[in-house]
Amino acid sequence: MRLLVFQHIDCEHPGSLRRFLKEDGVEWDAVELDAGEPIPELDDYDALWVMGGPMDVWDIEEFPWLVEEKDAIRRWVGQLKKPYLGLCLGHQ
Repeated sequence: MRLLVFQHIDCEHPGSLRRFLKEDGVEWDAVELDAGEPIPELDDYDALWVMGGPMDVWDIEEFPWLVEEKDAIRRWVGQLKKPYLGLCLGHQ
């Protein structure tokens, strides 16, 4: 299984869940969107976790990368129909 994680700030990561991912042999990649890292090809992943952050989903003028992120989430859930977990901002 391969997991993709969207992060919005360095300190908002999978936290203690990283231990469980390691124990279960789950490979995962984090994309720090606030640092300008690009969203990779979604087809290469089996699940998507979107973490929290200090911004709101409508703050696109201050955080323009939110537009591409929301498009990727819509594709993930609506078209690819793959497992999704949104926490805090990721749930909005």
